[in-house]
Amino acid sequence: MPTDRGERDARIALAGACRPGDPVTGRLIDAYGTVETVAIARSGKRPALLTDAGFETWLAQVAPALDPGACEHRARLTEEQALTTLTPDDAAWPHTGLAAHGACRARGACAACPLDARPQRTDR
Repeated sequence: MPTDRGERDARIALAGACRPGDPVTGRLIDAYGTVETVAIARSGKRPALLTDAGFETWLAQVAPALDPGACEHRARLTEEQALTTLTPDDAAWPHTGLAAHGACRARGACAACPLDARPQRTDR
């Protein structure tokens, strides 16, 4: 089943904001879903799932990259450079076992490579 636009946008936003396998983001996604996790970060309202300190630390890390202006900028760059964005729901998603290593899950599963090329790991 294809991902709806809100879900896709939320995954892309989280891809720019979180490191792969981020445990706090993973817990929030598991509990609230991807779209609501982005909404939580943008609202600054702590969910019951997290302590004040845990939420403040996570929010300080992700909030700047989840700013709508930052997300729009990344979307524009993606389009200008003709990059392809995939999510696990896309038929072209490479089922290579990346999830078993924690890759892509919390990052929103954004792949920026031609479909016929092998992605290369880049650490940010």
